[in-house]
Amino acid sequence: RGKLLEELGGKIYFRFHVARDTKPVAVKRAVDVAVDILSRSIPSPLWEVEVVTMKELGVSATGVSELVVPVDMYNSVNSSSTLLEYATRASTASWGDWVVHM
Repeated sequence: RGKLLEELGGKIYFRFHVARDTKPVAVKRAVDVAVDILSRSIPSPLWEVEVVTMKELGVSATGVSELVVPVDMYNSVNSSSTLLEYATRASTASWGDWVVHM
């Protein structure tokens, strides 16, 4: 599996987002489950989990980045698509990486 993923090139980013109506505890649990599964099945240098949110969730695990929208942008964030657009700019993902929206 690892060799196949290396041949694809880049890194796989699994991106979760916490919209205003989303339950943050449920997202945090989903992230924990994803990290557990990924760490057992794919070499860690080949993946990263991103969580884009309005407020810090305190997700702290190896391979997880929390992208918190700056307070001055709160009024402009009115949908999931705006959160994901912010994540695109704040992410460390680059050309050749893969992003999977969860």
